[in-house]
This record gives sequence, C-alpha cells and structure tokens, in this order.
Amino acid sequence: MRSDTYDVRMRLKGGRMLKRMVLPVLTLSMVIAGARSTYAYTAVKGTVTCSSGKVRKEASTSASFAFGVRQDEEVTVIDEKKGDDGKVWYRIKVGDSTGFIRSDLIAKSKEKVKSADGSSKDKSKEQEAAGNKAAAGTVLVDVAILRHEASTKADLEICIRQNEEVELEGTLKGDDDKEWYQAVYKRNGISYKGYIRSDLIKAQGSVKKIEETPKETDVKAADAQDKNTGPGEAAAGVQIGTVKGAGVNVRETAVDGKVVGTVSTGRTVTVTEQVAGSDGNVWYKISFISNLTPKTGYIRSDFVEGVTRNVTAKETEEGNSSFLSENKIEEDKKEEEEKKIEEEEKKEDKEYWDCDEKTGTVKGTAVRIRDRAVDGMVIEQLSTGHRLNILGVIKGSDESIWYCVEFMAKGSERKGYIRSDFVNVLTTTKDVKPTSDAEFENMIAPLPNDYKASLRALHDKHPAWIFEAVDTGLDWNESVAAECSVGKNLVPMNSISSWKSTEPQAYNWSGNWWYGFDGGTWASASREIISYYMDPRNFLDESGIYQFEQLDSLDYQNEEGVRKIAEGTYLDSSFVDTDGVERNYASTICEAAWEIGISPYHLATRMIQEQGLYGRSQSISGTMSGHEGYFNYFNIGAYAANGRLPVENGLIYAAGNDEEYFRPWNSRYRSIYGSAKYVANKYIKKGQNTLYFEKFNVVNKENGIYKHQYMSNIQAASSESARMKKAYADTNSTLVFRIPYYYNMPDTPCEKPIGESNPNNYLSGLWVDGFGLAPEFSSTTDTYYLTVDNAVEGINIGATAVASTSSIGGTGYTGLNTGTNTIPIVCKAQNGTKRTYTLYVQRN
Repeated sequence: MRSDTYDVRMRLKGGRMLKRMVLPVLTLSMVIAGARSTYAYTAVKGTVTCSSGKVRKEASTSASFAFGVRQDEEVTVIDEKKGDDGKVWYRIKVGDSTGFIRSDLIAKSKEKVKSADGSSKDKSKEQEAAGNKAAAGTVLVDVAILRHEASTKADLEICIRQNEEVELEGTLKGDDDKEWYQAVYKRNGISYKGYIRSDLIKAQGSVKKIEETPKETDVKAADAQDKNTGPGEAAAGVQIGTVKGAGVNVRETAVDGKVVGTVSTGRTVTVTEQVAGSDGNVWYKISFISNLTPKTGYIRSDFVEGVTRNVTAKETEEGNSSFLSENKIEEDKKEEEEKKIEEEEKKEDKEYWDCDEKTGTVKGTAVRIRDRAVDGMVIEQLSTGHRLNILGVIKGSDESIWYCVEFMAKGSERKGYIRSDFVNVLTTTKDVKPTSDAEFENMIAPLPNDYKASLRALHDKHPAWIFEAVDTGLDWNESVAAECSVGKNLVPMNSISSWKSTEPQAYNWSGNWWYGFDGGTWASASREIISYYMDPRNFLDESGIYQFEQLDSLDYQNEEGVRKIAEGTYLDSSFVDTDGVERNYASTICEAAWEIGISPYHLATRMIQEQGLYGRSQSISGTMSGHEGYFNYFNIGAYAANGRLPVENGLIYAAGNDEEYFRPWNSRYRSIYGSAKYVANKYIKKGQNTLYFEKFNVVNKENGIYKHQYMSNIQAASSESARMKKAYADTNSTLVFRIPYYYNMPDTPCEKPIGESNPNNYLSGLWVDGFGLAPEFSSTTDTYYLTVDNAVEGINIGATAVASTSSIGGTGYTGLNTGTNTIPIVCKAQNGTKRTYTLYVQRN
C-alpha cells in the first residue's frame, strides 16, 4: 500500500471553514475471492485535441465545472469510466487538479506515466539526449508575447504570430506557478530571447528544465550602470496601468504628436516613462498591442489608472524623465502582497460560505473581476448582460458582499470575485412564484383596454409570466407613416399585390411592375401590411408573444432549448472550423451568448432567419470566389451597393479589421462570436432588446427613432418569434415580455391584407378619332383638352389600359353640345380602385 499526502480543507454543511490539515492518501486495495489484489489504472500522458475543453467534477455533461484545458495542453490520464451519456470519460490530472473530460477530446500518448505499482518509468537515452538540445516550438494562438522574464507583468520583448516557430531552450515555473519556456525567436535576421507561456506553444520534442530566470530588474540595473546613463536617461522601469475612457488617442510625441492608435476602457498598457507636456499635463509613454502589432506612444496620464508602482521622475531640460530604479519598490510590493494574501485567506476561512448555485448578469460598464475580493488583481472587465454562475458569497474587508463567480471570457471558463451590487441575480425555475391576479392587473394597467383580454388569457395559462408595458410616447399614425418610407420595410417580390407598396418609387404604374430592392428579390411593403405587423395587438397569443420577449441572457435559457430551435435546420449539426477543430453549433451559440449577455435562443433563430433552414447561402460557405475563408452568419453589412450583391458586401465586411467584434471573421467561431457581440452592443444593450424593437425602433432615441432597424423583412420578428417558442419545454418559467403601445391607435387591430387583385388603374393610351389632344397623352396626366368646330356634332373616343385585367368606361361615340363638354374616361383596376381621366371638348 502506497501513501501520499494531500492538503485538505474541511467545511461544515453551511460552508464555514473548520480546519486545514494534511492527510495521508492511500492507494485502493481490493480483495477478490479471498486473495489480496491491488487495482491500479496505468496512467498515461495525453494531449487536449479541442480548442478549449471543460473538465467536470463527475463523468457527466451536467456535472459542475472543475477547471478548463486548452488545445495541445498535456494532461495525465489516471482513470476512465462510462459517463451517464453512455460515452467513455477520462479522469485527468493537471497540476494538482483532477476531473473528468470526454475521451474524444483527449489523444492518449504511448508513454506510460505510472506503472501498476506506482513507480515512474525512466526515459530512454535518446530522450535524455534530445532534452539537452533546443526543441522547436510553434505558436498556437493568434498572437503570443515573448517577455523579458517568466511573468505576465514583465516587459514585452516582441509579439509572435500564430504558426511562427521559436527555439525552446528550457522550461521553468513562472511567478504565476505555471510552466514557461525560455525561448529564442528570429525575425529578419535578428534574434529575440525571452520567456513565453508554455500553453501558447506546441513543442516538438522534450524541453529541459532550468533552475531559475534572471530577474528583469537586476538586468536593467546592470545595463543602466554599464551605460553610465545620466539624468533623464536612466534605464526605465515598467508600470502596468489600465486605460479609462473610450477611443483615447495615443500619440507619437506628447501633446500634439501624430496619433498612432487608440485605446479604450479596460485595455492594459505598459507604462515605461513619463514626461511633462507643454500643455502642463503629465504624459505617459506606453507600449500596447493593436491588431496583433506592438506599438508605443504617449497618452495623457489622467487617462490611465491603477499604475502598479510609484512613479518618480527627473525632468531634463527637454522635459523628458524616467522612472527610478525599482528593486526596492518590487521587494516592498511583493512583501505587501504576500501579507494581503495571507490576511485574505484568513478572512476567507472565516467569512466565505457556499450558496445554492445561481445565475446572474453583470450590471455596469467595464466592471472589474478580481482574483480575490476587494483588492485582488483585476483578471477581467465585464459589462452589462455578461452571464455569471454564482458559486459562493464572501464579506469583504470593505464590509461589502462579494460573489465568487464562474464566467466565460475569450473562449474559456474563468473564476473570480465581483461585488454583489454589480450583479443582477436571475430567478431560477424553482424560485418561480405565480403572479397574483392583482399584481398582473397592475402590470398591464398602462396598456390600452383592447390589449388586456388577450394578455389575461395568457396570464391564466402562464401565471409566472411578467408583462412590462412600454410607453413609446409616439403617435400611431405618425409612426406608421414613418415606417412606410419606401424601401424601409420589404416583402418578397412574389407576395400578393396587397402586400406591396404602390407608391411611385415602389411601383411602375406605366409598366405594371414593382421595383426590386436588396438584390431585386424584394418589394417595398404596403401601408396595410406594415400596419398589421406593427400593431402589437395582432400578436398577443401563444406564438406571437415571443417577439416581445426580453432578449437579454436569462437563467431559463439553456443548450437543450437551442437544440430544439435547431431541429431540422443546419444548426442541428457540428462543423469543422478553419483551425481543424470540430465544434457543435448549439454549444458554440450558448458559449458566445452567455459570455456576451444575450439570449442564445435569439442567436439561433436569427442565424436560421438569415441563412435559411439548410444554411446553403454563400455568406457562410467560405468558398465564394474572391472571398474564400470568410463567414457572415448574421448578414451584417450585407446590402446591395456599388454594383455588388448583398452577399458580396457582407463578406467584404467580414474580411475587415475590427478588434471589438473579432473581425476578420475568418473562422465560423469568430463570425458567430463577433456577430453576437455586435447585436448585443448595438441593439440589445441600447433598449432594442426584443424582436419587435429590433424590427421597429420606437425606443432607441440615441440612434434615431424609426432608424437603426436590424432587419427590413416585415415578417422577420413574427417568423423568429414562432421558432423561438420551440425552445421552451417549460413555459411556466418567469419569461419577461415588453409590450409597446402608442397613442391614437385604431379602435380595432389592423387587419392583414388578403387581396390578390391587380391594383393598376392607369391608361396606356387615350385618343379621339380624327383629332389631337392637348397635352400629348401620358399615363400620369389625367386632364386633356380638345376644340372642334360647331359643325362637329360628336366624337369617337378610344383608350387602352396598362393592365389587361382593368376595365375602361366612357369610350366610344359621344355627342357634343355647343360650348364646353366634360367627358370622364374611367379605368377600373382588378382590385376595384378607379382612376378618372377627364376630357374637356369645346364646341364653338
């Protein structure tokens, strides 16, 4: 029997810490048929094959998250078992952490880590020899940073792009307790030496261990001494700061230098120097990364906060300055941090308690997530709507309540602390309490009376539903008129005639055809069909109501619901992305939605609405000539312009560069994630957080009422609403619906037009035998004149209609009286509308 020791924390049921102790851990022994036998799984090394994998506490997709692993990360497989999904799961160990992951996400190697008796096997001589040589390595991520020492706080040496190679001279543990490589990178004949995190590199072969890394501050001090630098030229220390402000300019020189880039709230920058500007302000010289390229420049110091070390400068005659040596500051800071960590752990033992796991969303902009409560290092900044799993609660040294939370960020699951007043805790299904009739009536009281009967019927079936009355403050007739602007709302060209506008810019009366919009396959919508889809009273039923559902991320939304929406569509499948990784649409959609703070159901229905049931559009094929390798799932920027069709313009947009929305969209994952963030930031977080408000902007004044509307298809909100309903197996969750109302609405709901008859009542020709008319005939001119002698007792009138379905009255022989004769010629369209042309004949 073999014995190891584990550091164990014990808690009471309520979560309060009792004792920390060291306990022996024994290998499992089994007695089979009276004979003593030792069971030991032969541990082997393995490699993660997916871009990011979730390791869970049990062999089940519903089990709690334990920790995350990245592509090509090395793990130790210590056991395997059959999960509740019928598949094989591996129990793996990474560092001191263990958990379960699906076996198809791990590639086992042939190298055995432990034999049955627990002993390690020796490496071969060839492996030892190989370990003494520099191994080759390849960068796995978009950009990896080579630093001066093995620390994420160290100076940046150079940025290395994906698939570039480095030489790995050794491996060591960094100040974050993770493995780092000492590496050499060559570019344009120049060698750069430094340290890089091992999880960013795929090593080709073994890498030898080295004892320690030289300290950056010691190197700098030596450099400064060797160079015998004078005032204003001392070797500069580095500071880490965080930008505050949107689109802050970084300049080539302080005050009025050329702008070399912009940075915004939350961006971490390295401060290397400070100068006194000619404007009387202190300016920082900073280094930062923009579009994967390292840059340097100057920024006014009041736009940078949280600089981690003291800044003392000696100004030269030119106004330049540099930081003093930082060795003592570093030592003091390290000692101070160690004390804080120790104090925090003591508080945690006393104050931390677990809670029933709940879900919440962030409220606020760039809210800081820390590695411990109150004064921990900021590990991420999240904004309104970002989804969180609340794991526990702690009372901080600031006397505030803090939540320990899990969240998705940049494609991986992370853990940290956030102050509770920056979190909206969401109601779970088990917390649902039916709304009383009195509470319900109070909710709908502001709505017009003709809304209420339908909503009462819904309340009877779904008493937990919440209805929010939204006063648009707008006149109904003015709103409809604004939405009737030609081309703003569209219907398919093959729609019945009563759905299509007959405004002169929408319909050619003389030719009896409709003008095409958005590539020619759409027509401008008629006032009648716009009124129907815009009238909320037409959709207060079991299906239509979902176009008013709040689209923020809510607790009751889950992957199962996304799969129900996806049934029978292209989303009901997996895809192999451009990086060779196989991903599932449903899980990818949920991952993006929960990280960004938007409904995954909304994303799924929008992707189907934009790309069709089978997803055969060139927008997501990745093979369109001239635009290979780009994807646009939401058709953002896809409209006909400059002689190009919508699909081409959409892919041109996808190929652009925009760090905020992860463009270029050169992978399916980046397109889905970036598009989701685009919709969340530009619509959901600006109040257009229902399908109805995305279609008809009657709430977002910042971008202009009746403007900034996501889709032109008049049926889009209704169509997506019907599909959204499929997601809800349990319609008794607390769904939230935002119902708009207008002033001066019609007494009854606007009806859906059904007429299929031709509306054209124009003449294509009008004449009088033997005479000419003034002016010359035109379909759009309805008044004509003719003068005849007294001897002419009558005239013969002829006419033809533009549409063969029209009828004409007033033609043929007409007798004339002396003086002015008024003769109407009436063209009656198939739909019954009439147009009158008038002929004035003067008989002298």
